[in-house]
Amino acid sequence: MLVIIFHIHYNINHVFYNYKGDTSMKKRILTLVLSVVLGVTGLFSFAACGEQSEYTVGILQLVQHVALDQANQGFRDKLTELMNANGKSVKFLNENAANEQSNNITIAETFVNKNVDLIYSIATSSSQACANATETIPVVFSSVTDAVDAGLVESNENPGKNVTGASDLNPVAKQIDLIGDLLANSTPKNGSKFNIGLLYTAAEPNSVYQIKLAKAECDQLGFDYVDKGIGDINDIGAALATLENVDAIYIPTDNGLANAASQVHSVNMESIKVPIVCGETGMNDACGVATYGVNYYALGQVAGEMAFEILVNGKKPAELPVRFDNNPALSLNEKVAQEIGFTIPDSVKSAA
Repeated sequence: MLVIIFHIHYNINHVFYNYKGDTSMKKRILTLVLSVVLGVTGLFSFAACGEQSEYTVGILQLVQHVALDQANQGFRDKLTELMNANGKSVKFLNENAANEQSNNITIAETFVNKNVDLIYSIATSSSQACANATETIPVVFSSVTDAVDAGLVESNENPGKNVTGASDLNPVAKQIDLIGDLLANSTPKNGSKFNIGLLYTAAEPNSVYQIKLAKAECDQLGFDYVDKGIGDINDIGAALATLENVDAIYIPTDNGLANAASQVHSVNMESIKVPIVCGETGMNDACGVATYGVNYYALGQVAGEMAFEILVNGKKPAELPVRFDNNPALSLNEKVAQEIGFTIPDSVKSAA
């Protein structure tokens, strides 16, 4: 390109200084040639922009636990695969907020200051921090239960902003129904109705939303319920003690409790010994007996595909609908069931 500009510049000088016509004509010729130069320069600049081959993506993950780790890995694997297949490369700036909102804000602002090409945010509060930090850099989220309620998108069908992603809204109603199936061979501890404990972190909007759905399904099935919101993992022992008379416990896709799932199981195994159904498979593997769970690795892959569409194919987040996992799989955990002395009914086993 520099060679071409040099030759054009040389010929401008040659025409300008050797043309014998009047001065006004020389000026018109010069103006015309300079316009051509600027047009060619702009054309090459545009082509260069369209041929970007290296990208930088900032990743902000709220906290480290199995589900979010899988969402992170699935994203990186899929985006790297797609980039490599198209002769391009991507660099990841991978950061963890350690479940602190101040860290969310700082990391999001750092990504903006570094002018990354795209931000991948994992979990609701991390995604909100990123959305608040920039209105221009594309943000793709995952592990967000209700993106509309969180203020991340105008609607799931038409996000309308620089933010879109993959929701981890799990089949809450189906999971509460599963509790009924698990208790099919049991007798209610008190009265004629089964009583379900609803355990969640009160400060997590995603959990509060799911508990609302769980209550509605309990009402639909004729279950009683006791909801217990905790402040942090230090409240787990006391919270489970208040649920000693329930027949089963439901825990939604809750980051705080997912990070302490083994602790939940330890307390449950030593004290109340009731079946637990969790909102996602990773948590259920540590403390639950069965669930219909979202595949977080696959969710991350979906987000990776969306990021590729934005970075390479020029899609706008505003025109990419929020995507969901519509095929949650039923998984059983015989080990946990045995440790709390619970027998999973054959009808549930046959459905797995």
